[in-house]
Amino acid sequence: MRKFESEILSAVYKAFVDECRERNINPVWIDMPIPDADGEDPGSRLRTMATEAGFITCDLSGWDDGKNAADLFSSIDEHHPNAAGHRLIAEALLQIVATRPDVLPAK
Repeated sequence: MRKFESEILSAVYKAFVDECRERNINPVWIDMPIPDADGEDPGSRLRTMATEAGFITCDLSGWDDGKNAADLFSSIDEHHPNAAGHRLIAEALLQIVATRPDVLPAK
């Protein structure tokens, strides 16, 4: 399956976008890098795939405000944000909504 992971994900992304469009939903894909995460950051590759599938793509790089991951996550192994992490994510999402009206449904 790994050999076909890009093709599979592209097909899933496209199907998701098609389903959203049929329901008049704006499909939004958000890249939220995890600070201090080990391993490869697939964000740019996945963002390209999401854009090609028709998602509105948003980049939340810098959402962590330069803080140490240990201060933003309950458990860095699970990457689940604590209250401080959730606050910064919410503020970053609010900034996206304020500057990108295309992410919201048309009235």
